[in-house]
Amino acid sequence: MASHIKVDIFLLITLGLLRAGLGVFMYVFLALVIRNHQSLSGSFRRHIFKLVLAIVLLAVVAPQLYALRSEMRESQDINIDMSAAEIVVGRLVGRLSSIGDTAFIFQNTDQFRSDVRVLDPLYFQRQMLAPVLGVWVIPIDIPERLLINVHGGSLFDVSFMTGVPGNLTMAWLIHPLIALINAISMLLMIWLSFFFANKLDLPYPTYKVLFAWCLWSKAMHRFDRRICISNTMIRFYERQFPGLSFDLAYNFRSDHGEKYSLPNPEAINWIQKQRSGNRIVLLYAGSLSSRKNTNALLDAVLSSNDLSLMICGEGPERIAMSQKVELRSPENQVFFAGHVNNVKSFLNQCDMLVLPSHAEGLPLVVLEAASLGIPSLMSNLAIHRELASKGFGETFNRHSFFDLRHKALLLKADRTLDSDTRRVNLWKAQFSPLAGFGQYEKIFDYAK
Repeated sequence: MASHIKVDIFLLITLGLLRAGLGVFMYVFLALVIRNHQSLSGSFRRHIFKLVLAIVLLAVVAPQLYALRSEMRESQDINIDMSAAEIVVGRLVGRLSSIGDTAFIFQNTDQFRSDVRVLDPLYFQRQMLAPVLGVWVIPIDIPERLLINVHGGSLFDVSFMTGVPGNLTMAWLIHPLIALINAISMLLMIWLSFFFANKLDLPYPTYKVLFAWCLWSKAMHRFDRRICISNTMIRFYERQFPGLSFDLAYNFRSDHGEKYSLPNPEAINWIQKQRSGNRIVLLYAGSLSSRKNTNALLDAVLSSNDLSLMICGEGPERIAMSQKVELRSPENQVFFAGHVNNVKSFLNQCDMLVLPSHAEGLPLVVLEAASLGIPSLMSNLAIHRELASKGFGETFNRHSFFDLRHKALLLKADRTLDSDTRRVNLWKAQFSPLAGFGQYEKIFDYAK
């Protein structure tokens, strides 16, 4: 979660530096706060003194920050004499510029009272619908434009924001009812942001899929180039969007030049015990969830004396799976390794990777296994069939698992030095970083 928060902070800083619209900035901020609310609330409780100190310091340094923002706005010299840190802070504090602009509206209500007559009464609602319906619905006259005119600035060289208070103030000057409608609309937008950020998650109910697909379909037509990570994905999108073209650039995976240490002694002892029992050692790496179909995989393994399973990962099904193993596997066919930082050290000790998922894009763990020469036993998804046809392994029926044991025996019998070398060479030729970046270079050279 800590890494997620670092990425989120980087995203917010990038939006601030790019001067993204305040609405975009706030929606992203809200979504990220919701996603990390547990970590943030726990951090606040652990560091309450630091939080209070930060709030006090913000109040103290706010005037200096606003002065810095004003200096950046008013300077006509492109080579402004500021450090990189000052530029970052000055840009970000520009997010708060609506506070001073709102005060200006309050102080000059008589002037704005006549100007607001040019505003469309539903200007705010039309701006709300623009991301879905297109820019054509955005009204020409908006509160920000009125503010620029009153300031005597130019739309092209000065930026002013009215913010929520300023929007509501101008709406009130049109009519109190318009202000009420705008206030309700803003609250609705905030609620929708929380709702979808918190609820849009697997498993996907139909209405969520339809909503997301409508947005995605509209966006698809606006891209200059559309890059798919597999032929399976290209076929899918060509059926959905017959008039559009798509480029292929496979996912790729680096081996990082790592030296792979052995797993812990407990895992090594378990693997040796399975081999002494002539069992094929399968390895699963990933989340333990319904989407990954891990519970059904466990049932299939426990139903065969020829198979054993090492599980690297955690997830919501972990407890139920552990209880099932305790009840049904007196010979300890299953080993829970938990979360591991270097799955390749475990892959190196097992016979093959197993991937029983109901849905995948292009699974990177299969590429990791191939970089070691290890075959993969994959569910019969279209993308897995594509990888199997290239020589990465075999597929099995992900619903009944009736052929899992047979396919595992086939892969085990086929494992030779030559077959492992072929998989490594395939990874180098099509799925290594050198090959992967080369695909994008060809696409964008062609685009030029």
